[in-house]
Amino acid sequence: MNNMKIKFRYFWGFILLGISSIVTGQNVFENDSLKYWQPETKITWNDFKSDTVGFMNLNSKYNMKAYSFCYLKSILDVPKKKRDRGKKLEKIYFAPCLVKHKSVSITTDSLELAKQKVYLDITELFARKARMRLEALRDTIGNAYGVYWMSYSKIVSKICKERNEMYAGYTNDVFLLKIEGDYEKWRDYINQQLSQTEKYATKPEDCLRFLTGKPLSEDYIMSPDYLGEINCN
Repeated sequence: MNNMKIKFRYFWGFILLGISSIVTGQNVFENDSLKYWQPETKITWNDFKSDTVGFMNLNSKYNMKAYSFCYLKSILDVPKKKRDRGKKLEKIYFAPCLVKHKSVSITTDSLELAKQKVYLDITELFARKARMRLEALRDTIGNAYGVYWMSYSKIVSKICKERNEMYAGYTNDVFLLKIEGDYEKWRDYINQQLSQTEKYATKPEDCLRFLTGKPLSEDYIMSPDYLGEINCN
């Protein structure tokens, strides 16, 4: 019965959100504000909706033509009934997304767009690193309830810091110093890292958790000990 409830919620989640995978066969998860990472996700210049006025200072100083602003969203769900906490474990969701109203562009160049996509892929890489670290915790400590709950904030904080450090390195090499060939080196490196961590890739249900704003099972609630979603930006 519980499995039927979950499948039923998935079905209505897809219908209500108008997920384009139903129509086109592609897993594109987005709304007016956010476009989530999936293997098939492509960003377009139409996704860059921020006003360009404030961006012109960066353009004049560094000749930057665009900037993609990405969140690594995360949330912790726990069993709704306290008596189930232990029999059922916590669930943590991570989902990288492009924030459309904070992403800006003054160009339509295809190479520039490819360079901007790297930011979203870096964010996906660190979503995978977060899942890897959570799995390592389970392997070390076991399937005791509370392992994720106690570690969640610390892991997210560290992952955000590391992602932002890689962001800074990529921005410096490719957009500020404009080192010839460095975009290609970064692209190859990120592709290699994503290939090696494919097991931990963001799944459609991760995206759906944030698009619906509700747990994917009626047996779970958002953890009352954390203030909703954490947006690493």
